[in-house]
Amino acid sequence: LPHDAGGVYNPQSYGNFATPGETYIIEISNKLNDLATNNGYVTDLEIAEFVYAFVGDIQYLLDIEGSGESDYPKYPIEMLWEASGDCEDAAILYISLIEALGYDALIVTGLVKQSEDEDWSGHAWAAVHIPGEDNLGTYWYGEAEKSNLKFYFVEATAYWDGTSSIGQNPWYDIKDESYYDVE
Repeated sequence: LPHDAGGVYNPQSYGNFATPGETYIIEISNKLNDLATNNGYVTDLEIAEFVYAFVGDIQYLLDIEGSGESDYPKYPIEMLWEASGDCEDAAILYISLIEALGYDALIVTGLVKQSEDEDWSGHAWAAVHIPGEDNLGTYWYGEAEKSNLKFYFVEATAYWDGTSSIGQNPWYDIKDESYYDVE
């Protein structure tokens, strides 16, 4: 399949790689849901964070190092098979898994800074709506009939137990955000 994407200003081109209806995604998401509930994680937020921990534990690897190309988004099966990926790959995998469980998610792209002294760089991340949650941290509102729904930041490239959570924005600054509602 093609691996072309429109870059940081075209989140739909990354969102098109999400595959929430694929059998393997449904099976993995159901297994993660079962593992979560069997271990006492039963709320919508706890299950979404359990999936976040799974995706965030996959090795981060820049596209140029893994594929030899500067922008090479992976389908979820590729990230799972290769056990590595970069920001859009992790966001695409998280969105695929969480959408398969019935959550609503966005892929968000923009420019980020790690500190005041750093340069801006392109980045992609997920945002998820957690039913019943209203104050988790950084969020964006959906559009049209979803304009009253908060979609919370998910930094899918990494998960640190005890210090990462849905809604937590680890960046010093963000600008030029664009998002695409994955269905």
